[in-house]
Amino acid sequence: MDENLIRIGSVSSINYEDGTIRVTYEDLDDAVTDDFPVLHFGGKYKMPEIGEDVLVLHLSNGTEVGFVAGSYWTDDDPPAFSGPGVFLQEFAAIAGVAYALYKDKKLRIKAPQIILETDAGEVDVDTLIEAET
Repeated sequence: MDENLIRIGSVSSINYEDGTIRVTYEDLDDAVTDDFPVLHFGGKYKMPEIGEDVLVLHLSNGTEVGFVAGSYWTDDDPPAFSGPGVFLQEFAAIAGVAYALYKDKKLRIKAPQIILETDAGEVDVDTLIEAET
């Protein structure tokens, strides 16, 4: 069995339109992969940042083909919220700037600006809050 099937590397370039990235393996003399697709779950689109560590899954027929499973929490980069029954979706590169959080049977959405959009039009949430005060 090839010991290089599951690897950790750092994002070196991103193709946003195709949903692919190239990964650099520092432990392999800075070898760079071809463009690998980034796995998505439930159609979510969130590309990792340049320099971010990611987990890469190579196919068993060679290390030239693979998929990027994504980034992961570390001691230096823990989740902003955690616990049983918690669902957190970060939207920004910096934790706590923009997110959706379900915790204690409440859904909290935070962002610098929130716009609600329907087929009938859109409304800025700040406008709604100002109207209430």
